[in-house]
Amino acid sequence: MTPKQTTNFILPILLILIALFYSFTFIDFSIPPFEDAAMIMRYAQHLASGHGIVWNIGEAPVDGATDFLFMVASAALIKLGFTVGQSVRGIGFISHLLTISIIYFANRKIHNGNKYLSFLSGLYFLFGTGLSYVSAYFGTPFFALASASTWTLGLILMRQQNLNFWLILTFSLSGLITGLIRPEGVILACLMLLSIIVYKLWQTDSLSIWERG
Repeated sequence: MTPKQTTNFILPILLILIALFYSFTFIDFSIPPFEDAAMIMRYAQHLASGHGIVWNIGEAPVDGATDFLFMVASAALIKLGFTVGQSVRGIGFISHLLTISIIYFANRKIHNGNKYLSFLSGLYFLFGTGLSYVSAYFGTPFFALASASTWTLGLILMRQQNLNFWLILTFSLSGLITGLIRPEGVILACLMLLSIIVYKLWQTDSLSIWERG
């Protein structure tokens, strides 16, 4: 393995190690859930127990659980035997680590960015508010992961001359997941799709002008 290959291998691993060190050294995981996060946790616990999406057991279902897919994913982990706190924080923590990796590799592979600047981009996100959201039991990092994944797939689509069906399908499913996690995800995914369409139309028009010239 050449020194260049070694560096390319070490940097993303180093990002994750720094994230783990920073998390367990400087983030306070002893705090109780914030109010809005506690509401989602209550819905998730009742759903996992078979009572449906209800605030009080025995009452009619409600539409107050806005982070729908996050709530369902948390309920699934609770059903598997994890505690409510472990489920919510586990999803958030893993999502944050995956988003860091996506930022690094998107800069390197899609934008052909400098490896050290790509590392700094991941580092910038790492030290942001994501882990504070995890500590407070929010599902925001899960939404950030879905958004980053969808936009990364969108960037790959923009760069492709001949669109791949499976890539389009993956982008569509990722956008759907983004919309199911939080309501504003629908708007975000639609704007991403619109960006791709506009870019592709502009690309086609530019090519036509070049060919005519």
